[in-house]
Amino acid sequence: MVGGPGTGKTALTRFFGERLAAYSKKKDIKLIFEYIDCFAARTKSSILSNLLAKFNITSRGFSDEELLSMLIKRLEKEDAHLLLAIDEAYVLGGESILSLMRASEVYGNSVPRISTIIISRLTEWRAILNTTLTGRITDQINLPGYSKEALLEIIKYRSFIAFNPSVVSEEILEMVADIASKTENARHAIELLFRAGKIADHFSEDTITPEMIRQAKDEVFPEFRPEIFYDLKKHELLSALAVAKRLKHKGVVSTTIEECYDYYKIACEEYKTEAKSKSAFRGYI
Repeated sequence: MVGGPGTGKTALTRFFGERLAAYSKKKDIKLIFEYIDCFAARTKSSILSNLLAKFNITSRGFSDEELLSMLIKRLEKEDAHLLLAIDEAYVLGGESILSLMRASEVYGNSVPRISTIIISRLTEWRAILNTTLTGRITDQINLPGYSKEALLEIIKYRSFIAFNPSVVSEEILEMVADIASKTENARHAIELLFRAGKIADHFSEDTITPEMIRQAKDEVFPEFRPEIFYDLKKHELLSALAVAKRLKHKGVVSTTIEECYDYYKIACEEYKTEAKSKSAFRGYI
């Protein structure tokens, strides 16, 4: 499942997986749907540990191969199938994805027990593809960006469930849809509306104005999912802070690892944390 940011890859996959699991239950087929965000579970070991925990199986002290074998045997014992959705899959890497795909063949009998849906932006997906992995992909769904008309339909519905009547005018909805149509990103449109609502709330205003939308436009960045920051580890956050501080300088439009590393060391000092090496910093970036 590939496409740009905010094109509905995650929402569509979760909707499909949950519906499929519910339908399977009616047919007396045990199908378990699990969604994994690789920003939260970044390694194959972490994913397998999370999956085995759902079966109350301890995973401490075992290798990845042993964990995979344990998972397959448990699925066989319960005559169950696992549909695994792996989001932001490039974080995990091609070899780990391939290992999960091949688990049933390597550790099980003739009945496939694990199916995968891989979710990624197209550029990152191309970066981890190799010949073996390409041969394993049976279908690729490319989700295009949203048109202005589609975005308008989405935010009309969202404003209906989020705001009191008369807070958001047709003019405002048109303005938001027009801005977000440049990125074709539904999340961008929704966050613009959300941020403008927060601004109106802050000033105790009863309606959202064009000026509030313009202010929200300056504060919302369509390339980023804000939730990503919740899953960053301490030194990754300090690295992000260092880059932000460097780029805030007047006239600076780009920077280098070397320049940012100095800011990273300062950020570590401010937060009373020992700075890591430059090569580690490069990895955090």
